[in-house]
Amino acid sequence: MDRWRDRSLRVTAVLLLTSAVLILPGLAGLSGTVGLAVVLAVLSGILFVARQRIANLPGVADSVPSRYLTDIWLAPLLGALAIAAVSGASPGELQTLGGIAGLLGMANYFIRPVYLFGISFVVPQRG
Repeated sequence: MDRWRDRSLRVTAVLLLTSAVLILPGLAGLSGTVGLAVVLAVLSGILFVARQRIANLPGVADSVPSRYLTDIWLAPLLGALAIAAVSGASPGELQTLGGIAGLLGMANYFIRPVYLFGISFVVPQRG
């Protein structure tokens, strides 16, 4: 069950970071061009290579945020895919795409208890 909790929080974190990856360029006035998608894909590759170093970051106040940040490389990749799906998006459309990603992330966060409750009946408990 802990594995499912961990996975669901990772999905939330990735979607919220994807939101930031899309909203910030939109606020800066950038449009969804191939160049921005390539920059995000390269950033994703860099973060993918550095994920082991990220996993070794120390925890803060009895939490281990680095365990969720190992999947941070997915956020720019999802951003690049969103830009590729809506090629030529205006800055406002980029912000909207980021808002949708953030909305999905928060929806996942709020409905987590419901599907974790359902999973508790299907997945056998340890112990």
